[in-house]
Amino acid sequence: METQTATTTAVVVVVGPQQVLIYDTTLRDGTQGESVSASVEDKIKICHRLAAFGVDFIEAGWPGSNPKDAALFARLLHEAQHEQQQQQQEVMATAKYAATSTTTTTTTMARTVFGKLAAFGSTRRKHVAVQDDDQVQALLDSQAPTICIVAKAHAWQVTDILRTTCDENLAMIQDTVQYLVQGGGDSDGGDTTSDNVRRGRPRNVMVDMEHYFDGYWHNPEYAVQCCLTAAQAGASCLVLCDTNGGSMPWQIQDAVTQLLSRLHDQDCHVTLGIHCHNDCGMAVANSIMAIQAGVGLVQGTINGIGERTGNADLCGIVPSLALKLQSQMTCRSQLPQLTKLSRFVDEILNRTPHAAQPYVGASAFAHKGGLHVAAMKRSPDSYQHANPSDVGNESRILISELSGRQNILGKVEALMKKGHISSSSSSSSSNGDAAATAAATLEDSAVLASNRAAAILKRVKQLEAKGYTFEGAEASVDLMILHSSKEYCPPFEVLDYSAQVYDSRMDSASRFFQYDDDDDDDENTMCRATGLGPTARATVKVRTIETRHPDLKDNDNEKEESLAVVHERLEVGDGNGPVDALAQALMRALQPVHPSLAFVELMDYKVRILDPEMATGAATRVLIEFKDVSRETTWTTVSVDTNVISASLNALIDGLEYALLDYHNAQDSCLLSSNNSGE
Repeated sequence: METQTATTTAVVVVVGPQQVLIYDTTLRDGTQGESVSASVEDKIKICHRLAAFGVDFIEAGWPGSNPKDAALFARLLHEAQHEQQQQQQEVMATAKYAATSTTTTTTTMARTVFGKLAAFGSTRRKHVAVQDDDQVQALLDSQAPTICIVAKAHAWQVTDILRTTCDENLAMIQDTVQYLVQGGGDSDGGDTTSDNVRRGRPRNVMVDMEHYFDGYWHNPEYAVQCCLTAAQAGASCLVLCDTNGGSMPWQIQDAVTQLLSRLHDQDCHVTLGIHCHNDCGMAVANSIMAIQAGVGLVQGTINGIGERTGNADLCGIVPSLALKLQSQMTCRSQLPQLTKLSRFVDEILNRTPHAAQPYVGASAFAHKGGLHVAAMKRSPDSYQHANPSDVGNESRILISELSGRQNILGKVEALMKKGHISSSSSSSSSNGDAAATAAATLEDSAVLASNRAAAILKRVKQLEAKGYTFEGAEASVDLMILHSSKEYCPPFEVLDYSAQVYDSRMDSASRFFQYDDDDDDDENTMCRATGLGPTARATVKVRTIETRHPDLKDNDNEKEESLAVVHERLEVGDGNGPVDALAQALMRALQPVHPSLAFVELMDYKVRILDPEMATGAATRVLIEFKDVSRETTWTTVSVDTNVISASLNALIDGLEYALLDYHNAQDSCLLSSNNSGE
C-alpha cells in the first residue's frame, strides 16, 4: 500500500478497515499533555524511531507557534539534504572507481523521516488574506511535504468562540487549503524529486475538522458543508475530530456513515480520518469504530499521551487493527517492535510506563490467580486474547497471597530452563535400566518441585501478610526459590554492616550553601549553591569468592589445580545518605571479585510506610529497581523492616545477587558455607 505524498497528482482514497494509514501526533498533540515536554534532540530521536516502525505520517509540531518546532523542521530538512549530498558523492565516486567499488554506504533514514513529516497549523485568521498570515507562511517555510490544518466544524464554536460568521469560516477553510495545495501559488512544474523543496511546490493538505462530532449533532448541515468545502478546495484527507472526547462509539459510527453517504452523493472522493480524545475512556474504541465504518486514516499518539486525559493510543489501535480486523498497514511487519517503541518513547519523555496498558504494558499478559495460571499451563489461549510475542511483549506469572502452586511451579521451571537450579534428582541411580531411571528421576523432580512450590507459596503468603509485595519484585521471588534449592549457594554473603550519619551544619537552610571565607566584609559575604556533599558513611563486611586460574609451578613446571579462595573484605563508602553509602561500600567490596557489577545501575528507590499509626516505629517497605546496562535488562527487589536502613540493605543485597546469577559459579559459591577465609 502506498501512502499519499505531496507529489501525487491523483487523489488516492483509502477506505478502512481493509487499508489504514497511521498518522502519529505524539510530538504535537501528545506534548500538550501535562508534564510532557521534549527538546529538539528528543523529538528527532522519536521521529527516527517512528519512521523505522513504519508510521505513514509524523506530525512533528506547529512551526508557526514556537521557535523550537521551527528549528526542528529546519534540522530535519538539513539532515535530509546532507544525506542526499553524501549519497550523490558516493555515486560519483562509484562511477569513477567502478572497478574497485560497486556499492554505496549512505543510509536513507533522514530522507525517510522527512518524507513522512507533517507540519501542523490552522486556517488563516478571520478577515486576513491568506498570503498575509504569518503562521500559514510558516507552514510553507517548514517545507514539510504534508501540512495538516485545523478548522472549526461546529457552528456554535464559529460564532461564539471564534467570533466570526459561518460564511467567513468556510472562506477561511477554502482559501487556506487552496493556497497550501498550490504551495503558496501556482506550481512551477519543476523537478518534484529534488530534495530542495521550494515554496511553490504543491503540498499534501489534510484538514482536522475540530469539534466535528459535537458540531454534527448541533448543526449537521454546517458540519458537512465544512467538509465539502475543504475537499473541493483540494484537501486529501478530512480528519473528523472528537475534540472534547465525549462521543460514544455508536455515535461515531452513525456520523461517519452519514458523512460518507453525503460525500458519495456529491461525487466527492476524499479519505476520511479520525482523531479522538480519551475523556470518556473511549478514544481507542471510537477510532476502531470509525475505521470499521470506512475511515482510512487514524490519528493518535504513542501511549495515548495528550491534553487532559490523553489522545487515542496507537499502541492499542495498531495491534487491534492488525490482529482483530486484519487491516493492511505499512507498519504491519514491525508489530513485534511495538512494545520497544512504547517504552522508548516513555524513556525519552521521562515518563513511567503504564504497567496495565493494553498490549504493551508489563502487566498486559501477567497472570496472578492460581486457577488462571493452572489453565495457562494447559493452553495460553485460556486467559490471553493474543500472543504477546506478536507485539514484542511476554507472559509473566505473578506471585502473591492469591497465587496457587502452579504460579510457583512456573517460576521454578523458568529457573530450571536458565540452568540456575537442577531439574534432576540427586538420588537417581547410574545403574540399571536407563529409561526406568529417567522416569524415576522425572517423577522425583516433579514431587520435589511440587513440595518446594508449596513451601515457597506458604512463605510468600506469610511475608505479604507482613507488608511485602512480590508482584513488582520478581527478582526477590526468584531468589527465594533459589535459596530453597539445596544445590544453590549465593555468590556472596554480607557478614555485618554499620552506617553513620553526620552533619556539621544543622540549619536546614545553610546545608545547601558554601560561604566565601575570603571576603572580610560580613555584609557583602557571598554564598553559592554547592549541593550536599557526603553526609553518611557506611562499612560493610562481605564474604565472597575469587576463582584463581592455574599457574605454572616454579620448580617442576606442573600446573596447579584451579582454586576458589574465600575472601572476607571490609569496605567503607561515603554517600548522600546511609542507603547511598551502603550501596557504595557494597559495590567496592564486590566489584574486585565480580567485575560484571560495574554494569549494574540503581534506577529507582521507593519507600512506603505500611502502618502510619506507628509513626517513626512503623514498618517500611523498600523496592529498588536495578538495570544491567550491558544487557539492557531490569529487575526489582523488595524488603520490609521496621528499620528502613536494614530493609534497604536487604533489597540491595538481593538486587546485586540477582545480577550475578548468570556469571558466578554455583559450585564455587558453596565454599561460602565453609570456614575457609582468604588472604
